[in-house]
Amino acid sequence: MSPISISVTVLPGETITIIIPVYCLDSGSSAPDEDSDYSMCEMIAADGCLKDIVDILKTKDMSSLGFTESMEVQQIIWNCTEGEEVDWEYLNNLPAL
Repeated sequence: MSPISISVTVLPGETITIIIPVYCLDSGSSAPDEDSDYSMCEMIAADGCLKDIVDILKTKDMSSLGFTESMEVQQIIWNCTEGEEVDWEYLNNLPAL
């Protein structure tokens, strides 16, 4: 997975909100500190459940999710990384972009 370059132009007097949803990919990791450096590329294989989850989520409107829905997505990601059942139906039924 290669980095995505995004440019945002904000005109004088204009206000903009950008939401970047971030999820933990390893339930066994400790909380990050100021020196932590994580790369999704290290965690996501060319195939497998994490790639499938990312492929689904990039078509969804993640900014519309509330806390409960975001925590459900987080649990699904952990289920994937721990070899447990993934709720594909839940992910596929999230609001589309």
